[in-house]
Amino acid sequence: MKNKLYILFFLALGIIWSSCKRDPNQPRWNTNILSPLVSSTLTLNNLVADSLIHVNGDSTVSLVYKNPFYTYNLDSLFTIPDTTLPPTAYGLSSLSLGNQSINYNISLGQLLIAAGYGPILGLINHTMDTIPAVSNNTVTSYHIDADTIFQSMVLISGNMTITITNGFPIPMDSVAFSLADSTNPTHPFFSHMFPLIPPFSTVSYTQSIAGDTINGQMIATLDSVKSPGSSGMQVLIDTSELLKVNISTSNLVPLYATAKFPAQDLIRQTTLIPFNLKGVQLTEVIAQSGQVVVDAFNNLPDTLFYTYVIPPARKNNVIFKEAGYILPAPDTLHPTHVHNTYDLSGYTIDLKGINENSYNTLYFNIIGSIDSSKTIQTLGKNDRLSLQTSFTGLVPYYARGYLGQDTIEFGPSSVPVTLFNHITSGVLNLNDVQLSLSVDNGIGADAKVKINNIQAVNTKTGVTKTLTPHGAGYQNPFTIARATETGNFTNPVNVVNSSLTMTHSNSNDTALVNILPDKFNYDLKLYLDPNGNSSNYHDFIYQSSGIKASLNLEIPLNFMSNQLTLVDTSAFSIGSATQAGNISSGNFFLDVTNGFPLSGTVQMYLLNSSGAIVDSLFSTTSFDAPPIGVGGIVRETKFTRLVIPISESKMQNVFKTTKTIIKVSFTTANGNQNVKIYSDYKFGLKLIGDFTYKVQ
Repeated sequence: MKNKLYILFFLALGIIWSSCKRDPNQPRWNTNILSPLVSSTLTLNNLVADSLIHVNGDSTVSLVYKNPFYTYNLDSLFTIPDTTLPPTAYGLSSLSLGNQSINYNISLGQLLIAAGYGPILGLINHTMDTIPAVSNNTVTSYHIDADTIFQSMVLISGNMTITITNGFPIPMDSVAFSLADSTNPTHPFFSHMFPLIPPFSTVSYTQSIAGDTINGQMIATLDSVKSPGSSGMQVLIDTSELLKVNISTSNLVPLYATAKFPAQDLIRQTTLIPFNLKGVQLTEVIAQSGQVVVDAFNNLPDTLFYTYVIPPARKNNVIFKEAGYILPAPDTLHPTHVHNTYDLSGYTIDLKGINENSYNTLYFNIIGSIDSSKTIQTLGKNDRLSLQTSFTGLVPYYARGYLGQDTIEFGPSSVPVTLFNHITSGVLNLNDVQLSLSVDNGIGADAKVKINNIQAVNTKTGVTKTLTPHGAGYQNPFTIARATETGNFTNPVNVVNSSLTMTHSNSNDTALVNILPDKFNYDLKLYLDPNGNSSNYHDFIYQSSGIKASLNLEIPLNFMSNQLTLVDTSAFSIGSATQAGNISSGNFFLDVTNGFPLSGTVQMYLLNSSGAIVDSLFSTTSFDAPPIGVGGIVRETKFTRLVIPISESKMQNVFKTTKTIIKVSFTTANGNQNVKIYSDYKFGLKLIGDFTYKVQ
């Protein structure tokens, strides 16, 4: 009712001749001024805020007062903590030299010359003839220079394959092959003897060379190259025909190597990030904000190209992927460094882990690679990329999963009640009051609310009343239904309201309201997901919605009142204090046309600029209630004129007034009988000034 009643009583004096200058030669006289100052008609809409008024079907009126006292939202349920992984050094786990191949050949002419048949080659070449047996027990060595490919390598793993293709028209037998470092030729790291190689055929042999140290300068040896010849058969002799030897390597993974490295991924790692959410098990979030911060250190002597991928994070159906490079380090003790911050806003992030069977788990991939090197350089297992990753400020707009079987305390605390703020004394007896606990659930999870205590308190009188249930219809705890999703991004949630209503049939709620409380003490518990993970990880919550609890009062204006007193303060100004001396006598007439079934009294106190009461405007005056007709309905108004004498000295105080205190008391016309208030009831006031004003 704030600022509704008191505005009807005083506004201003209507006519003041403040600019007249007295002429001593002019006559003086007194004049009576009868002037209406205020004229107003009030309905219930003027007395009470429109938002509180509910007109029932029979035109009676109820006050509906909703007092929110607790909001539980996503931030209250959980926060995703800033998470920084310890610095991780990713070694060059897949350093590879690729597949290398070296060839050398022996011609048929070289073989025959070595066997002593050189002088006759000119006579038999390109002719059909027999080739005698070849028995060459000498060791033939060949120098192999692989420095253009690698200079040295210590192998973790790898294979070497010797392939011999016999292009001769005669078979070869007992061909022994070995390969050794040129600095230690008597200790081969690879050797094999091929017992028979038919004419125009190919044989091969593969041997592991894991653990070997191999240099680019090598010695290949063919020992005891023999052949039974053509066994008396004539064959076409072509001395340019070749015995081809191929040395190839595969799957070379060095501990370190000085080599020309092919383009390859040196680092390919997957890292899991588990978030500790204390009972909440999320499978998906949409980031409203958040960053991933990456600090990378490279001590390679080569440019390292990196790709940072978060496969479970997508925006517009595109996976989060960032690429860049880190320049070569000047030396292993002084790695180069890059610092990058990437925005996660708007990304939908799957938290089910790599195998889609977990929760609260994010993972990312880091791929580090080198381009095809054009120079010989040394890389090894000690060369690495050091990486530190942080996820900061990750605030979900939306979250899905299991929100956890949590218990949330609502109180003990209190919430103010402003409905009766201006009532300072008196008794108000109400019928059919409804006190309800209302919960608007905007979370996709079941809940229950248990009331431990609700207590009405009037701090002015010191009176308290505790809610006491009785009878049927009072369920404690009561069930809160889960919200549903609309599929509409702008309005994503169907909020579900659940209420527990206390009436005179199941509680003493009327007694709580009749003490005119200015606050409610409350102590409640909310049980989230009381049945556990019944949705199978399909709970949801949006940043824009949550659980809102309120204590509501619905008060039908069907009451009995005894000296129910309302007090309020208002700013007041009526004119200049120098004008008050011109008023010799007069009255205020307050005409009341009352259509409400209430009688009452009114008083007004005058306050100066310091806030001190300097006077009362008039003695307490009363107005009458109209007669109440059949059915308890007021069918005609009651007129009352209140005469308020005003003296010249009192008018002086009126002109000095900056604020007023209005005090109005109401009493039910029919004594102990409750009365109803209808929406068409009216209350009219008219303030008239009747003054004798001295004109000079």
